[in-house]
Amino acid sequence: MTVTVTDHAVLRYLERVCGIDVDAVRSAIASGCARGVEADAPVIRFGGARFLLRGAVVVTSLHDKTIVGHEAMTELIHNLDRCDDDE
Repeated sequence: MTVTVTDHAVLRYLERVCGIDVDAVRSAIASGCARGVEADAPVIRFGGARFLLRGAVVVTSLHDKTIVGHEAMTELIHNLDRCDDDE
């Protein structure tokens, strides 16, 4: 039997058991990404990470040392565009 663990369960575990202040992390990410949002940038780098932006929404993050080629990053952005079209 495979056990599925939802993102919600992981998030609550990190918050409630590991003592991570999720709201503080969210606020730090938002503050760090504000410059990129103002510039309408698709990606911003800070704090050892790259954050993928869709307008004023931070949709994912990658470790800054993760090597992602131009084609892969372009595909990520285009996949998000397709998701927007489905809405």
